Formats: sequence, structure tokens, C-alpha cells
Amino acid sequence: MKVYLQNILLLLKRLGFLLIAFQISRLLFLVFNLSYFADNTFIDYVKVFFYSNIYDISSILLFNLLFVVLSLLPFNFIGNAKYQFFLKIFFLVISAIILLPNFADIEYFKFTNKRTTFDVFSLMFVGEDLGMLLPQFILDFWYIIALWILLVFLLYKYYPKNKILFNDKLKFKVLFLRFLLFFGIIALSVFLIRGFGLRPISINSAAKYTKVVNIPLVINSPFSIVRTVGQTNLTEINYFSKEELIKIFNPIKKYENSEKFNPKNVVIIILESFGKDYTGFFNKQPFTPFLDSLIGISLYSNESFANGKTSMQALPSIIAGIPSLSENPFITSLYSSNKINSLPNILKTKGYYSAFFHGGINGTMGFDNFAYLAGFDKYYGKTEYANNKDYDGNWGIYDEPFLKFYADKMSDFKQPFLTSIFTLSSHHPYNIPEKYKNKFKGGDMPIHKAVEYSDYSLKQFFKYAKTKSWYNNTIFVLVADHTSQTKSKFYNNNLGTFCIPIIFYTPDGTLVGETKKTIQQIDILPTILDYLHYNEKFYAIGNSVLKNDDGYAINYLSGIYRYIEGDYTYWFDGKESVGLYNIKNDKMLKNNLLNKEQIVEKQMQKKLKAIIQTYNNSVINNKLTVSEIK
Repeated sequence: MKVYLQNILLLLKRLGFLLIAFQISRLLFLVFNLSYFADNTFIDYVKVFFYSNIYDISSILLFNLLFVVLSLLPFNFIGNAKYQFFLKIFFLVISAIILLPNFADIEYFKFTNKRTTFDVFSLMFVGEDLGMLLPQFILDFWYIIALWILLVFLLYKYYPKNKILFNDKLKFKVLFLRFLLFFGIIALSVFLIRGFGLRPISINSAAKYTKVVNIPLVINSPFSIVRTVGQTNLTEINYFSKEELIKIFNPIKKYENSEKFNPKNVVIIILESFGKDYTGFFNKQPFTPFLDSLIGISLYSNESFANGKTSMQALPSIIAGIPSLSENPFITSLYSSNKINSLPNILKTKGYYSAFFHGGINGTMGFDNFAYLAGFDKYYGKTEYANNKDYDGNWGIYDEPFLKFYADKMSDFKQPFLTSIFTLSSHHPYNIPEKYKNKFKGGDMPIHKAVEYSDYSLKQFFKYAKTKSWYNNTIFVLVADHTSQTKSKFYNNNLGTFCIPIIFYTPDGTLVGETKKTIQQIDILPTILDYLHYNEKFYAIGNSVLKNDDGYAINYLSGIYRYIEGDYTYWFDGKESVGLYNIKNDKMLKNNLLNKEQIVEKQMQKKLKAIIQTYNNSVINNKLTVSEIK
């Protein structure tokens, strides 16, 4: 039995080395994203690295369960040199695979503010994005790959070798005891994979051990991927009865207008990665001088938020008023073929022609499919632009020429029309035309120069559009899809990471000034319908910015729902409250008011639960339109 016990100890050493490797990757993850976690104290970091072992052990054992079985088979042949060599190769291959997403997230986290989830696999097979961009990512982030290779090499070099002589005579008693230990350790491994407690550990269960902002630091990427496999499906929720729910939150809107329908053209410009952090109007940054000038003569809010962290989450929010309240974007979810309420199909009933523009390679991010699902009559991409001299070599057509193409096409459309364009030059790898390389000063991050170029392109578009007959009869909406990289502490926290500009501009000056309301991307649909005096019923989770109410914003990240209304943001994991902050007095979210302001907590929880139930059940039962609700 002694040799078998030595073998168990050898297995623990091997898995222990991998556990150390996970912690090294976590340390690198922290160092490269320190600004996001900057508000932690030394004790906070100690807690993070201590409790992270729960999640690391779970992931290591899950992916190495077969390795554990093969290492502990209760027979002497496991001491054979060739067999031990096979185990080493098997262990190193598995280790390399599960360490890779940890290293990938060192940089990818800057864009999403969450660990990679299972939906990344669905994104890989949407269009040709992966094949196009992978070489560029490898080139830009070669040092991450080098660090990953170095760590795998160290695992190889210091992999504990077998020096045990398996010379026990396998009598019945010895074999019986070995089998007892074998099955006992397998059972213990399964228990550790599941985690402690009555329920299996999950992403949001990390909130029990640390602050919500630290959840991505506590968990690891393989754990995040595995634990979100089942989250591609929503679950029906019944916090309230149907009668109670409709009193708390009613998604059916009808705006009574005494005036006739006003058939103005609608132009929605979605600005890639234009977080508020880059603007001069809100933050005295020099990167968006034209957008800043436009905000000053438009309707805007200082409290305006994205409903998600990716472009694929933004499009349904902006065009169809569908927020992103799960890990999987609506575009690639099981519900992507649902009948939906959208601006194109609503305005089609009023005689509108509609078109969606994106200079990317047709099929990228599934935008073309969603455009047709939403009811757009036409999709214009790189193929329709048909001029490769303006191709940026990665994503698609540079913003300036594609925006001119956009303006020209609208001049061909019969009015009234609804169009939307999604810019792309301010997306990684941030390429701009060679002739402008020295025109823009940029800042301390590569994205800054690309944002300057996109803002300049926007200026040229408006200068050109003013010469067109349709311009003065148009309402323009300019909105960012999401935030991006920043070194700002505020724009890295769980409030600022969703702060984007949303502005409504009309050349005739009918919409101008600051609204004190909290607004969000899903408010765009009802606001446009309200402005046009649309007086039929429609389905909308958001509200019109033009109405006299407080407004709210909702988003979801790393298993936590975040609800913003008035002076507060409230966080909820689907079962329990995890945060309440006064964002007027505490924008850095340092003072959690849970159990201190219980009336506010109960009010916000009630409203948030009603929205979650409305969203989940509407999506699951395909009831996202008035006609589908009986």
C-alpha cells in the first residue's frame, strides 16, 4: 500500500503545479488589468487569491478527471515508464488547452470586462470573423502567447517524475484497499468539481467571497466557459403572478398624440466603441471634437448607458429594444428567429423603406441576418460597396468613404426612410488610412487615434449630408455600441463600463438640451416612435426619453443584473441582492448600502424582478410583439 499512497502524493504534486500555473495566469490577468481592480485593498487581493482556489480546483479536476483516473488505476502497470510518459503528454496537452483561455482573457477582458463565456464558440462560426482577425490578434498580442508557451514549458520541465517502484504483490487485501482509495478519490474529485454547499458553485456565487467587481478575478476562464454552457437557454421566471406583474411593469406601450403622424426620416448612427470616456463634452478629452459640437445642439443625458458589452448585444437593443440579459447575445441565441418588435417592421406599416449599412465583410457578427430578421428591406456591406481600395485589410471599408457611400444611397431612397449604419474603424486593430497617419495625435492608447479618425469621418458625413434634400427632414440618433479600453478608474468600474453617449439630433432644433433622466439603448425605439407621433400599441421594455418619468437602465455582466434608476444602482444575482450604491455621491461604488437603505433596495428589487420576468418569459414564449400577447 505504501507505493500506492506515494502515487497519490505524486498525483497531488502534479495537479498542484497546475494550480500554481492557474494562479500565475491570474496574477498576470490582474497586472494587465490593474486599473479595473484598482480599488481593492491588500486584504481584498488576499481574499481573491485564496478563494480563487475553489474555482481553480474545480476546473483543474473537471478537465483532468480522466488523468486522475488513469493515474490512480489500482494496478502495478501504472508505474511503467512508457505509461508514465503517456500520462505526462496527456497532462501537458490538457494543461495547455485549459490555460489558453486564461491567457487570452488577459487582453480580451479589456474589451468585455468579463471572463470568456460559452457564447464565444457561437461567435467563432458567425461569418468569417475568426479567420480574418486571428492573424492580427496573434500579431498584436504575441507576448500573451509567449507567456502561455513559457508557462506550459515550465510545467513540462518541472513535471514531477515517477520514482516509485510498483513492486507490491497484488494480493486481494492490497487490491481491495487500492480500489477503496481509487473510488474514494474519484468521489472526492467530483465533490470538489461541484464545489462546497447545497448548490454547485457558479459564476455569481463568487460574490459570496469578494466584491462583485472582483468576480472575474476570482473565477477562471475555463470555469466561466463550462458554467455558461447551459445558459444559452433562458429559464422561465415567476417572481410575480401575471396580474401582479402587469401592475409593476407593462411592456405594452401606446403614446396618445393629438398631432398626426410625422413621417420624418430616421437615421441611426451606431458608433463602434465610442465610450463616454473618449468624448470632450463629457470628459474634456480631445478625441471627438465633432461629436462634442453635435451633442451641444442635441437632446442628451449625462446618465446614458449601454445594455451590453459587445456589438452583437448592442444591435438588438438599439434596433429592436431587446436588452442583453443573458450571457449569450440574442443574435446567436436559440431565440434569434423569434418574431420581434423593431423599428423597421413598425415603420414599414407607415410606408417607410429601410436599409442597414455596415462596411464589414458580409456576414460579420451576424449583422446581415439580424438586419433581415428585424425587417430591414436591404443590407449594404463590403460586397455592395464593391471597391477594395478602401478596404482596411481586417474588418472592412474605412469609415470616411463608407459614410459617404451611405449618404449617397440615402439620396436614392424614397422618403420617408429608416436607415442605420454601424461604423467600424474604431474597432481593434484600429487601422486608419495611410494618408491620415500623421493627421491625428491620438493618446496613450491605440484606440484614441482611431476614434479621432471616426469622429473626423462623422464630420465629413454631416458636411456632405447637409447638401442632400433629405437632411432637414430627418431625426438623427447617434449612439455607441459599447465602451472599450480605458485607463480611467471610473470607466473601468461596474457603472462606468456601461457609460456611452446617446444623442438625438434634429436639424430644425426641435430636440435640444439635457434631460435629467437615466436613459439606455433600448429607449431609442420608443423615443423615435414617440417623436414621430406613432399612436399604435407596440412592445418595448425601454421608455421614451421624451416622457416625464425618471427613466432607468438595465444591463447584465458576469451573472449579475445591474439596475440603475435615479441616484442608485442596484445589483441582483437572480436570487439575492448583492449591491446597492448611491451613484450621485459614490460614483466609484465604494460604499455598499445593502441593509442600510432597505426601502430603496426593496423598491428597486421589485422593479428589476418584474423586468427580468417580463424579458425571460417574453423571449422564451416568443411574445416580443403586441400581436403575440393575448
